Amino acid sequence: MRILVAIDGTDCSDQALDFVSGRRWGEEDEFLILCVAEPAPGVFQDDEEEAQCSSEMLKDCGVIAERGLKRLKRKLSSRSLPGMSTQVVCGSPAESIVERAASWPADLIVLGSHGHSGCRRFMVGSVAETVLKQAPCSVQVVRVQEVEK
Repeated sequence: MRILVAIDGTDCSDQALDFVSGRRWGEEDEFLILCVAEPAPGVFQDDEEEAQCSSEMLKDCGVIAERGLKRLKRKLSSRSLPGMSTQVVCGSPAESIVERAASWPADLIVLGSHGHSGCRRFMVGSVAETVLKQAPCSVQVVRVQEVEK
């Protein structure tokens, strides 16, 4: 089985990694830890500034992906380690996750969700919802409940 784990460095991502590490996997299973750098459109003064920011974002996402990989390896250390790798891409998170799942090809996508609902979900958007609707394979959304204040 090929499992794509989409992370972004948040607690939701950590819980998605914990979910994956809590399951039984075979030696033939492969994992891809994917982190998507999403540049904000129209924020930069010129192309050079945008390229520098994108480069920094990609570097930061690389660090996040490597941390996720180390976390998963550490939690699965008592078992035979399956194949694991990381990848960083630049673009829209939902579209990038779906595209990579199709091209790799993944059998399962695992990602965390903040659990926003109602008006807040409408304003923030929902990567998880878009991935669920467009994914070429099964999707496991690890939902984190928001604490009401």
